[in-house]
Amino acid sequence: MDRDSDRLIFDEDFKKEMYRVETTNPSIVAYLKDSISREPVVLTDGKGRSVSFIRLAVLERPTRLYCVFQPVVPMEGLGGGNAIVFYLDRTVMPPFMRVETDPAAAESVMNEMTEGYKIARNRYFNFKKNLLDMNNKEPVVMIDPIGGNRVEFRKLAISRRGEKIYVVMEALMSSKTYDKGVKYVYMLNEDDNPPSFEYPSQTVIDDVMAEYERKHGSN
Repeated sequence: MDRDSDRLIFDEDFKKEMYRVETTNPSIVAYLKDSISREPVVLTDGKGRSVSFIRLAVLERPTRLYCVFQPVVPMEGLGGGNAIVFYLDRTVMPPFMRVETDPAAAESVMNEMTEGYKIARNRYFNFKKNLLDMNNKEPVVMIDPIGGNRVEFRKLAISRRGEKIYVVMEALMSSKTYDKGVKYVYMLNEDDNPPSFEYPSQTVIDDVMAEYERKHGSN
């Protein structure tokens, strides 16, 4: 950091700093590993200056928890992919974030993150491809949010509305949440990795089901 101003500079001083993780979560590790949260990670230096980051990846190694962060505001001195590899220093309490200054260790983390992205991307494309292929008769599998049981569904129709994708499915078995033979409408959440299903509003469900019944009847 530039010690004469609040301007953020990725320099040697920045790399030496210890950063406090701003969170109300009693477990910093759980907070950092939260793959659902879309909120920026805020780190504060010893002079009380805060830096906001986008969470790109969190990698657990035997000796360290690594985090790959991208600054919300571009930083002078930071080139390449505009990402910084931090690690959680657990030798102090509470734990602080530090920049990984070992080039080999930082490169290894970045390579693992890139490889993970490739695997996740392939998994996503295969999942979406199979989901949209109406000739693919394999059941769609979901986990009952209450009982935790595996539930299979028969895919009946796909409805596209703008950028949103909705799926009409019929439960092939009963569980605490689902009834066999009942039709359900879910929205594909492509922000999750891997993609997940979300329950849309009742208005959307009614519209999608009305469209389905116009095309296929009520049976």
